[in-house]
Amino acid sequence: MNTTPGHILREEFIGLPCKVVTSSNINVAGMTGVIIDETLNTFVLRTASGDKTVMKKGSRFIITKDKDYMINGDKVCKRPHERIMLR
Repeated sequence: MNTTPGHILREEFIGLPCKVVTSSNINVAGMTGVIIDETLNTFVLRTASGDKTVMKKGSRFIITKDKDYMINGDKVCKRPHERIMLR
């Protein structure tokens, strides 16, 4: 697994597979699914048991795009269009 290179933080996350590695909410730790929506503070994952909202802050994710990337949710607590324009 790769550490988070800067370019992945500027990618569109909707449609990508995601696993919640750790979270301040123990109910979502280990959850896997596909990101179907993103807001300033949350990802919405489509899981086998329905759509689940996960807070970005306090969570770490593995997002797969060509490879697995570990993402610190605190670093992506931005609106998607603002995060994509980061330099």
